[in-house]
Amino acid sequence: MGISMLNIRNTYSGRQIARLMAIFFLLVFSGCAGSNELRFSLRSSYIDTITQYQNNILVTKDTLRSYFLVLNEGQRENYLDKVILDPSLMIRTDALESSTEDARSIELRIATLEIVSNYVDLLSRLEGPDPNIQTGNIFVQFLALFEPAPQAPVGVLARKLGESAERLADRLAVQLPSYRVEAGGATTALSELADLSHDLSRTADSDETRQRLVENGAKSIQILIDELHRDVSISSSLRLEVLRLTRRNLIEIYNEQKILHAKRPVSRIELVKQVLRTENQLAQLSTISPEITKLLRHLALAHEAFILFAKSRQNASELGELQFSIDQFTSASNSVGISIARLTLER
Repeated sequence: MGISMLNIRNTYSGRQIARLMAIFFLLVFSGCAGSNELRFSLRSSYIDTITQYQNNILVTKDTLRSYFLVLNEGQRENYLDKVILDPSLMIRTDALESSTEDARSIELRIATLEIVSNYVDLLSRLEGPDPNIQTGNIFVQFLALFEPAPQAPVGVLARKLGESAERLADRLAVQLPSYRVEAGGATTALSELADLSHDLSRTADSDETRQRLVENGAKSIQILIDELHRDVSISSSLRLEVLRLTRRNLIEIYNEQKILHAKRPVSRIELVKQVLRTENQLAQLSTISPEITKLLRHLALAHEAFILFAKSRQNASELGELQFSIDQFTSASNSVGISIARLTLER
């Protein structure tokens, strides 16, 4: 019994334990719960799931930012190694900066995730289980004490989403990573999302506008997630290729010195250290890059499950699928977070 209670405390928060206790007493003392009570329980589970979803998006933002900062550190080291090996080269600020991801390019990815988060806020407010459930059951009233504060009005959330989509569209028009010659479908998706959001902010009670947000808005968000996935994959592949080329060049220089007994500014011992550092970077990035890809894939799956639940109009089975997708997203988020934290400590 003691072990079971310990496991419960480790698995659930205080609010979740209180909710479980309330549901237990509701079923024991009230018999079969009525329609309102079941809907209230559905809403409670939905709120917890969406909160977890939003937390995962927040963690993903921090993870991506940390990932690119670690990549930039490795790129700077590689550039300086190149300068050391070639006496004819001087350290140049512009070359050093161009060897890394521009800070604005990194923030474009973070802004994309911010829009996904804003969309979840808005759609969960519109399509979640009815918050105005009335019940005289004392245990359900007790359960209500543990609900979060009311969300912002629909119009405010819609304007927030529309404005963030417009800002990112404007930024994409003037700032792209050096390896991207165009923004793909992201600009069009952002414009459509902004138009939908502004329509909704003016006609929040329009079922047609809400339906467009579910159908067309979901497609726009999916395009943004797909573009983010593609962008991060391209960036990671390019970094891996640079590391492989650096490793090959270092090995060739070392072998040349050893065969010719050449006198170079860099000793063979220093070359071996550089080869080892590059090899470690390559191994680390080869491990983390697939985890980042997996994380973004689970973000896409969570979005898909979220939309299916919105379309189902509070179907309990679809909520179960959403919870499962969010749990998978959480697992991937935790895994890559641990890997990046370990990498940061090792550097």
